[in-house]
Amino acid sequence: MAPLVSESFKNVASVGTISVPTSGAAVSTSASALTLTVSYNATSQSWTVSDGTRSRTFGPGDIDATQSNSAITTYKVVSGNTTEFLSLTTTGTAAGQTRYVGAGIWQRQVNGTGTIDGRISAFAYGVQTPNASLPRTGAASFDVKLLGARTFSTNIYALGGTGKLSVDFLSGGIAGKGFYDETDVQTNVTARGYNWSAFALLSKSANSFLGQLTLGSAGTGELHGTFFGPNAEEVGAAFSQNPNSDVAATGVIYGARGTTPVNTSTSLDTPATDQFYQPLSASAKGTLDGAGNLSSVAAGSGLSSVHQGENGSPLVFYGTDGRIMWQPTRASNVSLSYEFYTSGDYLRAGILTDRRSSVGQIDAFVYGFPTTNAATPRTGSAAFNVFLNGGIMANGAKIQGVNGNGSINVNFQSGAISTLGAYTVGNAIPGTGAGLPGTQSDSGNWSGSGTLSASANAFTGNIAFDGSTDYSGTLTGKLFGPAAEQVGAVVQASSAAGAVMAATLAGGRGSDSTASQSGLAGLTTTTVLNGSDAQYYFTPSLSPAEQALLDSNIEVTYNPTDKSYVLTSKTTGVNFGGAAQLSQTLAAADLKTAESSSTFDVYRGADYTARVFKFGSGNPSIALTYASFAEVVRTDTVDGRQVTTHYYVPFGGLTPSFQIPRTGSATYSGVVYGYGRNGATQREASLSGTSTFTADFAAGTGSAVLALTATDVSNNAASSLGSFTYSGSLAGNCPGCGVGNTFSLRGSGTDVLSTSFLNGMFFGANAAEWGGSFLLQLSPLGGQQSIYTGVTVGKKN
Repeated sequence: MAPLVSESFKNVASVGTISVPTSGAAVSTSASALTLTVSYNATSQSWTVSDGTRSRTFGPGDIDATQSNSAITTYKVVSGNTTEFLSLTTTGTAAGQTRYVGAGIWQRQVNGTGTIDGRISAFAYGVQTPNASLPRTGAASFDVKLLGARTFSTNIYALGGTGKLSVDFLSGGIAGKGFYDETDVQTNVTARGYNWSAFALLSKSANSFLGQLTLGSAGTGELHGTFFGPNAEEVGAAFSQNPNSDVAATGVIYGARGTTPVNTSTSLDTPATDQFYQPLSASAKGTLDGAGNLSSVAAGSGLSSVHQGENGSPLVFYGTDGRIMWQPTRASNVSLSYEFYTSGDYLRAGILTDRRSSVGQIDAFVYGFPTTNAATPRTGSAAFNVFLNGGIMANGAKIQGVNGNGSINVNFQSGAISTLGAYTVGNAIPGTGAGLPGTQSDSGNWSGSGTLSASANAFTGNIAFDGSTDYSGTLTGKLFGPAAEQVGAVVQASSAAGAVMAATLAGGRGSDSTASQSGLAGLTTTTVLNGSDAQYYFTPSLSPAEQALLDSNIEVTYNPTDKSYVLTSKTTGVNFGGAAQLSQTLAAADLKTAESSSTFDVYRGADYTARVFKFGSGNPSIALTYASFAEVVRTDTVDGRQVTTHYYVPFGGLTPSFQIPRTGSATYSGVVYGYGRNGATQREASLSGTSTFTADFAAGTGSAVLALTATDVSNNAASSLGSFTYSGSLAGNCPGCGVGNTFSLRGSGTDVLSTSFLNGMFFGANAAEWGGSFLLQLSPLGGQQSIYTGVTVGKKN
């Protein structure tokens, strides 16, 4: 930036003042941003600086050689009782120099009769980047220098230091840090190693940024700056601090692009580099009175960026309204705090609560490592178990918390997205670490739908909440992780009375809830359904000859287009002994339409036969909507011997946990099928029968009664086995979660051995249907013990 022509340079400037009474009274100081004119006259080779009230021109004859060197040129002018200095950094292309931006310090001292007044103006000037040329994507680091001065009482200290400034042009976030030294200008004593840090937000429409800079020796103050060069190759900013009446500081940071990487970390916990995230956000704000009651409630403007420094330094949140929430406290009921309510390998979802002024604000945010557009799936589907967390602001009320759980289902091929869940509202303030939702004041269900972009990783939609107070609004989200392992979205909603909800929906892969809501007949794409398994096989040369076991973790992948099924055991870490874990495909080519009936579809392959219980109103046995079962008979090899194994697999659209009733009770009627060995006759028999099931949702207990008939497979003689009861807790797998959508019941009664169990599942919306696989072992009755496995499915009466 060699000044070859006359020019008035664009600049950013700040000023600090000190007034020292000659009487020994207390000094007074000030510091603020400054509008400054910096001009060069090529003819006279002089510089003129003016702040609108004061002006001074410095020419070649004013250069003070004692204070000048290759890095800086200092001019000195004395006029009466006024002494002024102008120091300008040397610009150029040499190592350590800047080409498009320079830094200057204009010092002015007036020795009056009653006071000595000092004024220091710091500025960065040069060739600013045009607004249209400022990058709006990508990130960069800048190696910067710090120059300035501060006062303490009558002492003045020169500041000099270095550091780095990281900039995310996409989100607008700016963060910097470094070290500086202070030199007492009277004693020339230097104190070294003070820290400085800076945070600012880049304008969305102009080449300017505004924020704050903290000096370890002078506190926090204002920072404003701009970028220089044709393509933002360099940066300059001015700062000012005035924490109390006898301390003021002013200065400038400036520099050029460096090589330190930005936004290259892969860890959310301990980033290896400065990391800026572009959050999805929703917001609510309102005026708070002394008691915490709200008025003037409206939607807020949300967040534009979240920054975390390398190695996991405290978070900084940037608001689109210019707020910079610097290092808020996590999980503490203070005026500025945040909490993560959902946290995964690739995303964070939480709430930031800002009550530092009479205007309170809640920002719901989701950020992390989004799936790239190219890696976003475009075939198949996925389900995600999600948590809802957020806040509600309503006029005349205090801030409330809202939370719940539900699901998001994504059809990657069509782009269709659906969500549903259950929620509660309470008096806990979100983002303060208090348990949400607090004392409950409302509850209900939500539902929504949206569309995944065909070319980008982004979805939008609508969502509605049906509690005592209804809310409706928008849903905005993304997929996260290298293979869309997680999902995060924000909810911006309002009520008819003007209350505003801001919340997040976030979670990881889970069970598809589509089948539990639409029914099996309503499926149009390949869907993974949940099931369990009871299996039986007989090996005459082994003792005991009969073997049976239960497997509670079966996936059934159903293709409704060709009516094929893939039945797979997902159980790990369990010894199956000599039994074979279920792994069977019922291929479309194996469907035998001529052998099928209104009750069963029949499949026959090279080493298996199977039948699948038909769902829908046309089944004369029982009309089921959400549940079915498969009976598979196949040849397995056990200890080198070929055996015939019978598998009974109930499956369907598992009831989402948030739709399991928590009060009342229900009864279910159903059918039973099975197979085993009658100990009294020493022959195998098939089972048929009916079942009744009573679920006490309030007490969390259940009881199933199976009325069974055994038909001897060798002579078709049928006999009643009697009725058998399975009962116990309906608790799910998580402590304190109440009734689960899967459960285990124990058999009881005369001759029923303690090894008899039933693994049950609820299917359909609000537990409309149920099913279970069972093992029944009976004491010897005139022979050996009897052992049966089977399945029961039923629906609510």
